[in-house]
Amino acid sequence: MLSDYGVENVGTRIADKVYFLLNGHEVIIPALQFIQSWSGFILLAETTPNSGEPDYREHRKKELFDLVNLIGIYPSMNSFRSVIY
Repeated sequence: MLSDYGVENVGTRIADKVYFLLNGHEVIIPALQFIQSWSGFILLAETTPNSGEPDYREHRKKELFDLVNLIGIYPSMNSFRSVIY
């Protein structure tokens, strides 16, 4: 079904133990325990040659430029406030 939308996908199988991250910590539990508490949905992500944000370099440049402008403007706003008050 995902292939119909141009999303690359693969199948996988649950082994004897299941490894996953929960609140930033790796958890290892027996497969049966996982299956009993599992909702039935899983998202697996992997990189491919097409992975990544389109036009990343341009977006990153703009992000950095905006940050530099914000840093440059913020101190000048504080100076302006001290003149007013």
